[in-house]
Amino acid sequence: MTATHYDLLLLEYLFEQPIVTIRMVEQRLNCVFVTANKVVNRFVRLGLLEEVTGYQRNRRFRYAPYLALFEPARAVQIPA
Repeated sequence: MTATHYDLLLLEYLFEQPIVTIRMVEQRLNCVFVTANKVVNRFVRLGLLEEVTGYQRNRRFRYAPYLALFEPARAVQIPA
C-alpha cells in the first residue's frame, strides 16, 4: 500500500476514534509499527494530530481540529 492510502485510512479512523496510540493505528491499518509511526508522525507535522502525554513511550495523540469542534465557543470581545 502507498503512504497516501495509509493516510486516508487513518483520517477515516480518526473520525471514529479521535484519540489514538501508535499500536491502535497499527492494528486498524493492519500494518507494522514502523509504518503506523511514520503515518502518525506525518499527521503531527501537518498539525492534524498532537501528542498529549509528553512521554517517549505509550504516547497518545489527539485529532485536535476535530475535537475543537466540540469545545465550547469562547466569547469574543469587541472593542468599543
